[in-house]
Amino acid sequence: MLGSNISANIEASRKDLLDLGLRNPLLNHRLSRARGVEIVGELPAEVFRIIVRDRKSMRFKATLEDSENPSAESDPSKLLTQPGEEPSPKKASSSHTDIYLQTNSTPEKLQSRLRKTENDARTFIEEQGTNTLYLALGMLN
Repeated sequence: MLGSNISANIEASRKDLLDLGLRNPLLNHRLSRARGVEIVGELPAEVFRIIVRDRKSMRFKATLEDSENPSAESDPSKLLTQPGEEPSPKKASSSHTDIYLQTNSTPEKLQSRLRKTENDARTFIEEQGTNTLYLALGMLN
């Protein structure tokens, strides 16, 4: 009897710790107007390989046109991999294996966003002592 009451209290506390609401930025991500960069036209497996396995640094590459919303239909890298299908290295073109992360931002907008993101991350580390800067490979829309 006492054990089931403790289990129920632990389960209730666990549910309180997990924020499934709209305030959780890991579940409800929205790109800010001032910070953060959306990477387009890249294969997450290739980005992971370059950064983690090859231990190389990558750079951001701005676009020349001001295209706010590229469609998933015109971008094959935004299509989901089917169950049981491994990402094939044959699908990776030279733009996927270089050290440049393609964005949909103009050079001026990209610089502004990167500076704001860096300043916010540095301020948070200095004030809170934790690093909140992260890279998400793949988002489910």
